[in-house]
Order: sequence, then C-alpha cells, then structure tokens
Amino acid sequence: MTPRWRLFPKYALLIISLVGAMLIASGAISIYFSWRENQQNLIALQVEKAHAAASRIEQYILDIEHQLGWTALPALDPSGSPLEQRRIEYLKLLRQVPAITEVAWLDSTGHEQLRISRLAMDAVAGGADLSKEPKFGVAKGGSTYYGPVYFRKETEPYMTIARPAGNGGGVTAAEVNLKFVWDVVSRIRIGDKGLAYVVDAGGTLIAHPDISLVLKKTDLKALPQVAALATPGGEAQMPARDVKGEPVLSAHAAIPTLRWTVFVESPEAEAFAPLYASIVRAALLLGAGLLVSIVASFFVARALVRPLQALQQGAAQIGAGELDRRIEVRTGDELEGLAEQFNKMAADLKASYAGLERKVEERTAELSEALDRQTATSEVLRVISESPTDVQPVLEAVAERSRLLCRAEGSRIWLPEGDRLRAMTGYRLADGSEEGRGEVLPLRATSVVGRAFVERRTVHVEDVVALIDTEYPDARAVQRRHGFRTMLAVPMLREGVSVGTIGLARKQVRPFSKAEMDLVQTFADQAV
Repeated sequence: MTPRWRLFPKYALLIISLVGAMLIASGAISIYFSWRENQQNLIALQVEKAHAAASRIEQYILDIEHQLGWTALPALDPSGSPLEQRRIEYLKLLRQVPAITEVAWLDSTGHEQLRISRLAMDAVAGGADLSKEPKFGVAKGGSTYYGPVYFRKETEPYMTIARPAGNGGGVTAAEVNLKFVWDVVSRIRIGDKGLAYVVDAGGTLIAHPDISLVLKKTDLKALPQVAALATPGGEAQMPARDVKGEPVLSAHAAIPTLRWTVFVESPEAEAFAPLYASIVRAALLLGAGLLVSIVASFFVARALVRPLQALQQGAAQIGAGELDRRIEVRTGDELEGLAEQFNKMAADLKASYAGLERKVEERTAELSEALDRQTATSEVLRVISESPTDVQPVLEAVAERSRLLCRAEGSRIWLPEGDRLRAMTGYRLADGSEEGRGEVLPLRATSVVGRAFVERRTVHVEDVVALIDTEYPDARAVQRRHGFRTMLAVPMLREGVSVGTIGLARKQVRPFSKAEMDLVQTFADQAV
C-alpha cells in the first residue's frame, strides 16, 4: 500500500504543532495564573489598607467619645456652681480635642443650658428645646449617639456625638469636625491612580481625595460595590465601577460603630498592566518558537528518515526468516535501541527453537510434581478412610508424604501430652529404620514446633542454629542429636485450637518454598 504521508512533511507538521501547542498552552496557563495572583494580591493589599483606614477612623471617633466621658465624672469641688464647673470641663475638652468645635449640655428635660463653641458665641441657659432630637433621646437612654454626617456651611463634614452627662444628669452633645477622615483616605494610594473613600449607611460619599465630590454630597448607591452592601449579607461585588463608570478592583471594610464603609479601589487597566505586557511577550515568544520549530523540524525529520528506512528493511528480512540478519543503526538514541531490540528478537527466536525441548521437559516436570502432590493427597485421604478409629496410620502417612514431597530429611507429627509435646512419628533412616519417635519437648514457645503449637501459626526458621540460644533453647538437644538446620512447623488447628504440629527438617540451610508450606498446611488440615 502506498503511504499517504511522507515522513518529512508528517514529522515537520507534528513538531510545529507540538511546539506551537505547548507555547500557547504555557502562555495561557502563565497568563491565567498571573491574572489570578495579581488580582488576589491587589485585593489583599486593598483589604488590608481598607481595614487599616477603618480601624483608624473608628479609633479616632472612639477616642473623642472617650474624651467626652471625662466630662461626666463627679465634680471635685461640691461647693462650686455645677454649671460653672461643667463650663470649665467643656473648655478643657475643646483644648484637648481640636476636632470638637462645639459642645453643649442638655438638661434632663432636653433644654439646652450651656453651649461652648469655637465658631460662635458661648451661650448659658439658652433654653432651646431639643427633647425631640435623636441625640437627646438616644443618649438619655444610656447609649452613645453617633449622628449622621452633615456639612457645616457646605464646607467641611461634621457629625454629632452625644452621651449621658453623668453628674447633674442630662446629655452632653459635641459637634465633631471630620476633616481627619479626609486626611486618612487622602493618604491611601494603590499604584498611581488607586484611592480610598468612605460612604455612610445610605451610600452618600462623606470622605474622598477629591473634596469637591464630598461637598456635592455625591450619592454612590448606583455603584455595584456600594449597592451590594444594601442587601442583607451583601458584599462588594466584582466587577466594580468608579464614579466615572470605569472598571476597578475594589475592596472594603466596615465601621460597625458608625455604620460607615471604607472602600479602596484601583483601575483595572493599571492593575493588569503587567499582565498585558506578559501577553505581548508570550505572543512574541510564540512567533519565535514557531520559527525555530520550522527550522528544527527539517533536521529532525531528516535524522529520523534514514534509520527508519534501515529498520524497515531489516524487519522485513527478519520476518522472512533470516534470523541471522543484523540491523546496523548508529544514532545513539532510541532508534539504535530499537534496532538492538530487533536484533535481540531475532536471536531470541533462534534460541527459542533450540530451547523448545528443554521447556517441554521443564513443563513435564512441573506437571509430574503436581501429579505427585495430588497422588499424595489422595493417599492421605485413603488412609483416613481406612482408619476411622486409629489415628496412628494417618499421622505416619501425613509425615511420610510431607517428607517426600518437600524433599526433607525428617518429618514428625507432634501431639500434646499434658505440659509436653510428644513425637508420634519418627525420622526415616536410609536403612529403613526409624528414630526419634517418642521424643518430648516442653509445650511452650521455646522450640520451633512448640512455638507453632502455642501461637497457632506456621513457623519457618531458615537456620535454627543461629537462633537456638536466643529463641529456641529447648531445641538444642534435638538439633545436636539429629543435626537439622532449616525447620518448618505447621500447626494442626481445629476450630482455632491447636491439636498438634507437623514438623519438617533439613540438614542443610535450604528454606522451604511457599508452595511447600501450603502443601504441608493442606496435610495438616487433612490430619485434623
């Protein structure tokens, strides 16, 4: 069949496609993670700055409220005029807290009895009825009142703080200049154009680097990040917009005491400028990579064609039966390894014919061994059926078959007798006689057969001499008498209880195989 593709264009296109795909994938992954990391880092920075600004603003207001608390302490001179003493305390307050521009005392009925101001004339016993004002009602109830932001003469933002007056009753109300809040947000910068601003619970702008927006009482509820806060459990959403409608990255922090929210934002165009530069670099890299891949594909495809042709010819000759044929490829890479594999395959095929008879013999030996084991099992079952009341023939048959099939020099069956184990069978000697029948061992885990009986598990010791002093001291006399080295003991269990042990021994250090141990276990189950 005529090939549909020539090697050169096929591999050239493959290389170009692979290089281009890898560059595109690498660039896309890099851009994606860079975008995520930039966004997360910027938002984390903005959140940190927003919380810091919110904390400073809240602490600023709380400090003022704390200063108001000093005016509520009992007077040191009870003989003096309470009103005069209160006036002195308020004057001290104005000197200590520059942000307070005016402080007034409302008596228990809500009428103004004293007003000390930086911006107007002081007033005593003015009598203005302020009992309906929220600042009087909330503070009289024992709570601190934080009023909404207002603009005094449309110039600077102010708010009212009122609290119980303490000595003498009534309420102390202070007018606080919030210029400090504007100072806080004006100092926050994220990049070149990032900024911070503060809105109240209604979404009205109360602090912004551009003071003209504050003086206009700009309503920011239309911004998605501000509107989201109006919903229960709402959070500032992404994407966000600034007052000009441009997309921004936004983070916020709430001031629960004042029901204000601090926003920190930066334009997306500025935030992602490094990412856009990365996209340009990735595009240039892609173009350069494609150009390099076109040049490289010519040389790579050419280097592939020649050894592949040699492999094709050699494989055809080997397939035709020329097993002495050798493929010569000297590229020092996988193609040379492939040629060597073809050569090895030919040599293996040639050797397989010569070794076929040997493999048949090995397989025949395996089948013969399996047949011997099956025959031995049948023999044991036959002895069991012929000796329903006499266990001794069964024990002797199990011991003898285990010895023969496992190619061991000795095999004995041990049964418990009080606090001892007694050998119910003996070792077969070369002259047909028997020795070792009737030997006893303590019924404990200090011998190989004793441990198998006590622990109800198979115990296999490759060289009992190495462990006879530390683990099997009771086997010392038996080992010296018979000279065994490798030991195998398999417990005979009935309903989880040991009723005897099969022990096999070899005079050389020659471990028993897994198949041999499984066979002895089968005999143990049959003996039980």
